[in-house]
Amino acid sequence: MGNSELDNIINIRKFILSLKDQGEALGKIKDISIICNIEIDKGLHLKGNEIELERSFMNIITNAVNFSPNNSTITINANIKNRNLIIEVKDQGKGFSEKILKHGKEQFFMEDESRTESGHHGLGLYITNNIIKNYNGELILSNDKNGGGVVQVIIPLVRG
Repeated sequence: MGNSELDNIINIRKFILSLKDQGEALGKIKDISIICNIEIDKGLHLKGNEIELERSFMNIITNAVNFSPNNSTITINANIKNRNLIIEVKDQGKGFSEKILKHGKEQFFMEDESRTESGHHGLGLYITNNIIKNYNGELILSNDKNGGGVVQVIIPLVRG
């Protein structure tokens, strides 16, 4: 996967609110609500391939919906810290196993091999990780102290 040729100027707030809307649509079937906390100026933009970034974040949100129980909440937090854009997705599922925390971003990794029968091939977090790396960013998997999985994306913001 090479660097994308299609660069857009992306309004970060609008982008995150669009992710929230798409996540709410996905979560309706399980009565999952999406809470969005955005601590970012309205005028802040990021240069990049909006389609790629949307694909990577929607993979994270789709996983959160898939692994969350019915009638639960997914929280999207977004802020700027030390010139980095930090977007975090927290769910109320069981959280990540030690195996996923260690290998979850590897190509073709699936904790449950039976998922291939339902069209899963262990590529989602691998592709997401590679897209984020194209922005000199980092994808971090962890568990919330109160339970549930946490996926954090950190993308450095550069001048210009």
